[in-house]
Amino acid sequence: GVAEPWRHVVVLGAGMWTDTMLKKSPFSAEEVQALTDWAQANGFNILYDPFHPGDTPMDKVLRATPEARLQFYAEYPFRISPSTDDQPFFFKYHKWSAVPGDKAGIGSKLPLALLTLVWSIVIIALLAVAGILAPLLGQSVAPRPGRWRAFVFCAALGLGFIFVELALMQKLMVFLGGPTYALAVTLFALLAFAGMGSRLAGRWSSKPEWLLKQLMLILPIAIVAVALLMGQVIPLALGFSWTGRVALAVAMLAPLALLLGMPFPTGIALIGRYAPDWVPWIWAVNSFATVIGPMLCVIWAMQIGFKVTFYLAAGIYFAGLLLIQPLAAKAALAAREAEPVTS
Repeated sequence: GVAEPWRHVVVLGAGMWTDTMLKKSPFSAEEVQALTDWAQANGFNILYDPFHPGDTPMDKVLRATPEARLQFYAEYPFRISPSTDDQPFFFKYHKWSAVPGDKAGIGSKLPLALLTLVWSIVIIALLAVAGILAPLLGQSVAPRPGRWRAFVFCAALGLGFIFVELALMQKLMVFLGGPTYALAVTLFALLAFAGMGSRLAGRWSSKPEWLLKQLMLILPIAIVAVALLMGQVIPLALGFSWTGRVALAVAMLAPLALLLGMPFPTGIALIGRYAPDWVPWIWAVNSFATVIGPMLCVIWAMQIGFKVTFYLAAGIYFAGLLLIQPLAAKAALAAREAEPVTS
């Protein structure tokens, strides 16, 4: 909301290092002159000062109109748009277009962080092919229809859970006072209450297809609702004590975690009745999805943000639960037909 932000910044540099100085009030000419004298006496340069416009990138960003600034962000070889709580990747200054090489022309190296993510995904995918797909093709698995539905269902549950977990951690990081607290509270709440949800799902063991149908509608809505609720509640509760904030975070996560714990054990039990030899494979597929999921989530959040990650997770859960419905109906029918007839 500052009218002339370019008057509130001075940048000093020496070699590859810079020091950016900010003030709530504009720098005065006397202050800038004092900094200039100090810089000259100590081997520094003034890279930007508000009283001497130049043609540097800093001048173009600070003195530009909002529209021109966005255009400059798009054309500049590095990613220099401000980091936000939704996209807190201040260290991600390379664009994907820079992956093939140095597009900046200033001797920058390859973006190793991005390449590490990409290569990790490739390696994990190859391991999945070697450890899941190849053995699966080489063995005689029950030739009943719907196997791909079971596999996609369990993969969707693994991806969706990890996406929700990471997005919640990021959402609570500032609210709880740092990543360590966010990790501890989020994992505790999700795993503890998801376990309770798994236990609670056993109450519908006689009609698992009904439970999966209800979850197909309720669970995606609950994910989006919690995301929207946190967006409204967290700013209002930042003044609470740390204990109060932890209690509030757990209270917001608990109902969602109960629901998140229900689909997988219900699906495992149902599929186990229909094709017992599928169960080890769907466990493997689910595990693979939970391993590759964090890297996919980070790449997604880098481009779109964590807020949209909630919506993506809701869509993943909906797609997985939708695909399993025909198989759930067949498994339930087969289970009823297998029941002994009593007179």
